[in-house]
Amino acid sequence: MQPIVQVKGALVGVPLSKGMGAIVGVCFTETSGGKLKAVRPRSVLYPQLPVEIRSGSRLVVSTQTDEQGFFQAVLPAGTYQVSSRRGNVEVNVASGVTTMISLRVGKRMVD
Repeated sequence: MQPIVQVKGALVGVPLSKGMGAIVGVCFTETSGGKLKAVRPRSVLYPQLPVEIRSGSRLVVSTQTDEQGFFQAVLPAGTYQVSSRRGNVEVNVASGVTTMISLRVGKRMVD
């Protein structure tokens, strides 16, 4: 993820600010697996789901997923805990880098 600007009719990516990185993620629930054969998609994405990004116990960003279940955040380089519902993942954000994560927020499986 980089800011995009239009220069003389062309779209050009602009680097993230110095010391900043980005997280791009998706929130999902598994709907099949194990012994079952998938007759439908194996996962369901969650639109408009609240997502919190913390550094230690401090809330840094509170956001939500878009209509397709994706979210994004630009953050200073560091280690963060990204959580929503029961899902939780630790992410290392590096300066100038976009990190893609998946956050499983549930599991519906039947044997």
